[in-house]
Amino acid sequence: FDISGAAFSPDGRRVVMVAVTEGVNRLWLYSFDRTVPELLPGTENAQCPFWSPNGKSIGFFAQSQLKRIEAAGGSLPVKLCDVPWARAARGAAQA
Repeated sequence: FDISGAAFSPDGRRVVMVAVTEGVNRLWLYSFDRTVPELLPGTENAQCPFWSPNGKSIGFFAQSQLKRIEAAGGSLPVKLCDVPWARAARGAAQA
């Protein structure tokens, strides 16, 4: 279990992290009021997670795409657009 990226929710009560399990990057959601993190399905090869300003969804990059998943769970990620330079896009958004 190797953690390579994390982002705190806007309210500070949760953290989404990229963890490598069985050789694959996946997103895991940890709520500070629970003892076990939750695997977010369909997030294989995820990188650079970030939260929406209202904390209801999580954005991330995977397979040269920008994707979004509901933080409440119960759904699979939705492709928003193609992004060939995921890390550059993340850096530009933080600048």
